[in-house]
Amino acid sequence: MITSGSCINVGWNGTTSKPNPTITVAQGDIVSIVLSSGDGIAHEFQLDVDNDGGEGGDCGTTDPCSSSFPPGTPTFTFTVTANPGTYTYYCVFHTVQMHGTFIVNPGSTVGGVATSPANPVILAEYFAIISIVLIGVVSATVYVLHSRRKSSVN
Repeated sequence: MITSGSCINVGWNGTTSKPNPTITVAQGDIVSIVLSSGDGIAHEFQLDVDNDGGEGGDCGTTDPCSSSFPPGTPTFTFTVTANPGTYTYYCVFHTVQMHGTFIVNPGSTVGGVATSPANPVILAEYFAIISIVLIGVVSATVYVLHSRRKSSVN
């Protein structure tokens, strides 16, 4: 997720259509978020694991939190240790405008190795691509068959 834009007007992600996108992960996932500030104002990402409304005093203890930015464009990386459930992420400094839903799905273990279920968003993108390719193949086949049929009639 790249964040930018003026938090007062658009929240996280620099858009007005979906300024605070839902983030879905599995317990045990390692999450990396690239953070930047398009408005030059200080921001800080916080995952509110204890559901206390984004109170910044939990940063680094109970709640995973990024460093304050700007300056720079930090990449905030953390392992999702929260129990499966629905949480809220915030900007510590702008909790009203900059917050969103963070869903933790159960992780799984295969042969003693923790694995995460496939991200449904990624699967949906692959299905969309496959559908487009299949439509193209079917359309091309119909065109070729129609062209052959048309030339055999003439």
